[in-house]
Amino acid sequence: MDRKKSDKSYQVWFQSCRVLPIEWVIAGIIGGLILITYTYADGVSWTIWSTNLLDVIFDGKPLDYYAYCRENLFGAMHKDMGTSVFSVLPWAVWNIPIWILQRFFGFRIVENSLMLIWSKLFLVAALLVTAYFMYQIVLLMTGNRYRSWLAALLMVSAVHIYIAVCFAGQNDVVICMFGVMAVYFLLKKRYGLFMLLSSFAIATKPFFIFTYIGLVLFIEKRVDKIIYRVLGGFWLTILFSLIYHNAPLYQKSIKGAIKYGDEIGKILSKDISFGPVVNTSIFILILCLVYFFAYVVKTKGDEQWRQYVIYIAMATQFVFFGFTEYFYYRLILLYPFLLCVILTNKKYLRLNMILEVLLSASAVLVHLNTNGFMGPSYVARGFLANFLPGINTGKLHYVNLNQIMWSVKNYALYSKIFNAVFIACLILLLVINFPGFKKDLGKENDVCSRGWIWLHMALIIPVYAVSLALCF
Repeated sequence: MDRKKSDKSYQVWFQSCRVLPIEWVIAGIIGGLILITYTYADGVSWTIWSTNLLDVIFDGKPLDYYAYCRENLFGAMHKDMGTSVFSVLPWAVWNIPIWILQRFFGFRIVENSLMLIWSKLFLVAALLVTAYFMYQIVLLMTGNRYRSWLAALLMVSAVHIYIAVCFAGQNDVVICMFGVMAVYFLLKKRYGLFMLLSSFAIATKPFFIFTYIGLVLFIEKRVDKIIYRVLGGFWLTILFSLIYHNAPLYQKSIKGAIKYGDEIGKILSKDISFGPVVNTSIFILILCLVYFFAYVVKTKGDEQWRQYVIYIAMATQFVFFGFTEYFYYRLILLYPFLLCVILTNKKYLRLNMILEVLLSASAVLVHLNTNGFMGPSYVARGFLANFLPGINTGKLHYVNLNQIMWSVKNYALYSKIFNAVFIACLILLLVINFPGFKKDLGKENDVCSRGWIWLHMALIIPVYAVSLALCF
């Protein structure tokens, strides 16, 4: 009898949303290992750009920032700082301790892996703030603390979050942080904070603008108010552009950076032919349809209104990742609202988790073909390499993991299949999480076994293990 009771209790926990402390510990260990293993070029450049800002402020010459970055006195991996000063401002504040060591005590950040780890911890802090506000969003909408903690855990342990934060050292997580905070305050109907925090996200990098416009169209119906709020989202970007417009080498730096990554070109690169004159951007086409839906949809009560807020936020990100080209680390933007939608939906948790795992895994397999992330070459520069006897710091047989993929016969064909799975999962997640979708898919799909959550957490392990093994 006791054994049956014990087995039943275990089954109830195994299919519950309750997060155990050990799961947080495991997520932290995995993230910590990746953080200290790799030193990636982008993270180094962002670190140096942040301390460069402190240099010019200390010297009383903030308008010389872009010219100072172009001198590249401290060995950044990229020549041009091609974005807004605001994007490095919070990071610069975090990096004051290592700036002091470099400025006054002769340390060189690019040669000190511990100082570079300190810099990446800023991104970890931004991730934890993002997870906290996701917790608050799910708690606000469900009142269920178990589901709220699960949303936070799934965020910090997703494979593409590990890649963007702990490996690449890119600041897209800061967009997530400001964006999730903005949506949280929108759900509380604090429109001023929504607009302010959205402007922070857009000024960091402009990718949140697609979500912001969709949400503005949902909450406002008068044209003058729509224009006011949309322009309000750009005020910080415009302010920094005006301040630095005539600053030394500002224009040249922006243009120089665009040569290496024309984001507008990537966004508009996928097109479809509807007429004899020119092709049409499929991204803009579908985004306009989402915007039209956001503008005309009617809701009943605050609960449904909140469901549509996070659904529209998710849908705009899905359109971006479904119909544009983008760098692999940008996928971090997909997860906050996706996971909030999954955990606030009282049904289909198992089905949602299966689709999320398939989506994440297929995206990894696609981008391993097109990008060299988590390559063995970046391990030799990391802190962990100091404690790995026998590591090959010379010529590596495989510099990046995509070289392994290319050696697999017909992998380009397989990559198309994986990409089709990724797009299919995006579409299916949109369908079953639509607030008006009420179809009964069976009670077994409303609860999720622990195995899918653990698989979600473990997706990064094979990639990390192969990358590390190739160093010896």
